[in-house]
Amino acid sequence: MAKGKALIKKIQKNTTAKNISLYNAYVLGTQNYYRIATHCTLDFSKIGYYLDRIMKIRWKSISTNKGSPSMIYLEKYKGYDKKKTYVKGLIIFPMSACKTKNAMNFSKKVNTYTPEGRKLIHKSIDKVSDFEFIYLVKNPVINRSIEYNDNRISLFSAQSGLCGVLGERLEVNDFHCHYIIPIKDNGKDKYQNLVIISPDIHRLIHATESETIHQILAKLELSKKQIAKVNKFRVKVGNIVI
Repeated sequence: MAKGKALIKKIQKNTTAKNISLYNAYVLGTQNYYRIATHCTLDFSKIGYYLDRIMKIRWKSISTNKGSPSMIYLEKYKGYDKKKTYVKGLIIFPMSACKTKNAMNFSKKVNTYTPEGRKLIHKSIDKVSDFEFIYLVKNPVINRSIEYNDNRISLFSAQSGLCGVLGERLEVNDFHCHYIIPIKDNGKDKYQNLVIISPDIHRLIHATESETIHQILAKLELSKKQIAKVNKFRVKVGNIVI
């Protein structure tokens, strides 16, 4: 609770999107760590009540209960219908909304020796972990809108962390969120106008020098289907097909 109180004070003194994201990441991280504890919902209700009282006092002039919840909030707190708090257009994640998660035993079905076992391994890898989610909340893209950063996280989750062209798993600290229609052509920060891709694919989409294009193509060894996807994106940004 001490850390939560300190972050609330920090937001009061310096109301920035980064500080708000740090508080939300603290809430998510705490809930993720303790949600397998017995009757954790009861304890989190008490902690949430304590933090809500501090917010009410310290954020009296900067908070509001009117706004639109982000896609991230709707994904993580589906079904939570209590009063919502917004600061600078950003929704505050509720500490009291912690759902219990059963601690599952190791499954013998998950192994590298059978086709079914390997399939289960790949299925678990394709999912976006809570650690990755918290990392993205803590590290928004500077000088981009709240809408862009929310949609960036939602897309990473929706694409299961996979590149939109290669289909390969991306590292949470090494991917790009590409504008399908560029900003210079009035492209918006909307969910439908963004796609998660690898840095190399992003370079290939915007590359204009033939030498650079050949170097990236030699490195990636793309299939015809993947090249067709790249060309669709290249046409949208005003480049010729390859």
